[in-house]
Amino acid sequence: MAADPIVPPPAQSLLDRVQRHYNDQPDAAALIFIAPDGSEQVISTRQFFDHAARYANALRSAGVAPRQVVILVMEHNTALLYAFWGALMIDAIPSIFPFLSDKLDSALYFARVKLLVTHSGASAVIASEAFAALGAAYDYGGEYASAVA
Repeated sequence: MAADPIVPPPAQSLLDRVQRHYNDQPDAAALIFIAPDGSEQVISTRQFFDHAARYANALRSAGVAPRQVVILVMEHNTALLYAFWGALMIDAIPSIFPFLSDKLDSALYFARVKLLVTHSGASAVIASEAFAALGAAYDYGGEYASAVA
């Protein structure tokens, strides 16, 4: 006699799974962020998604709609993670632009950001304060929203 076929659980989005984890274990560690200096920061699920929700609310208030591109021009830190997940929370499409290093020419870097903004039809660009100031100096073709958290 043949065994019953395995029926997969109903499809869930990544956000559905995260919401369940947030509800079930809000104080559990969501991630351990390791800074460039080697220090570790443990962030709970509640802390992580409360910060991400700030970005989601700011994007929604700025008129970003589902399926619109949001470009993230930020250092690789917790704010980048919060902004990425905040965009996902409103069903936007986050796109992380590589961060500017000492080896890159600033003018060329921001010309590439401008090209991405133009060709992607991005509805928003989120940048750290340092990138926002530099971006404004190079006229990348829009306004940067400074980091929320």
